[in-house]
Amino acid sequence: MKPYRIIGQGLAGTILSMEMENRGIPHRIIDEPQLSASSRVAAGLVNPVVLKRLRLVYEANLFYQALPGFYRKWEQKIDTSFLHSASIQHIFQSQGEQNAWLEKSENPAFQPFLGEVIRNNDPSIQAPYGLGQTQNTYWLDTSTLLDEYRSYLMAKDRYENGKVHTDQANEHDIWCTGHLFRQTGLPENIFTPTRGELLLIHAEELKFQNIIHAGVFILPVGNDLFKVGSTYAWDNLSDTPTDKGRKSLESELKKIFRGNYSVVEHWAGVRPNIRDRKPIIGKWQQSYIFNGLGSRGTMLGPRLAGIFLDFLTEQKPIPAEYDISRFI
Repeated sequence: MKPYRIIGQGLAGTILSMEMENRGIPHRIIDEPQLSASSRVAAGLVNPVVLKRLRLVYEANLFYQALPGFYRKWEQKIDTSFLHSASIQHIFQSQGEQNAWLEKSENPAFQPFLGEVIRNNDPSIQAPYGLGQTQNTYWLDTSTLLDEYRSYLMAKDRYENGKVHTDQANEHDIWCTGHLFRQTGLPENIFTPTRGELLLIHAEELKFQNIIHAGVFILPVGNDLFKVGSTYAWDNLSDTPTDKGRKSLESELKKIFRGNYSVVEHWAGVRPNIRDRKPIIGKWQQSYIFNGLGSRGTMLGPRLAGIFLDFLTEQKPIPAEYDISRFI
């Protein structure tokens, strides 16, 4: 069997390759890592609830069934840790928000994910109406995952730093190039990419061990370091951080955190969002596409990789809401 070529080793390409490894499907990855930083700087939060609106992501329970076991298996296989159990503590902005949380948490669909309401005991955090605590949520360290999995592939001589042009593609190619796929002939209006920016701050006074969420999230990564993100912008679609993005993040951070901090790093990346907010997978011209996982790719990826490979190897239909044919 001729090996497939996965083009792009961001989050989509990595997860698809992992599932192909699980199934023994021959393949290799061709990647230009300098072209896009989106997956590498992603927060990696795995949470099926849209906290601002208290609604579940479409098919959340189905995606969650495939999730922990998939990543835990690969942590063991490549002998590293990248999936971390982490409660998200959402700061309420009013008593009404707290009441809505309590009401939703009694709904059976939300019970696995919405936990108790807690008081704020940290004087450096501004949360007068308390916090809602999630459960069964995770943080995936995407940078560690990508680096360690690349090393795994390189040891097997199945990773190549290089470029594939669309006119060189064939029936064994699978495009996983994120927002850059807009440049390869697919109608551009399918994508609605956004630039997201994050900060890495050092804050000795911030003692929270869980993720804080309000206008921004604050994610502890160890040694008094925290990721703060993220912004959404539809202009300047590049991986270059902006002063405007930094000011926006710091403004939101100061609404939550009263203490001192210093900015250690500032990152940006472009999310490969799709017009209808669902991924695009399936047959495209003479090759294939597995793309557009968006800001919840860590959650969506494992199940969608299984759906795509069932289509690729057994000709099982892809659900219409994910099939790229809905646009072409």
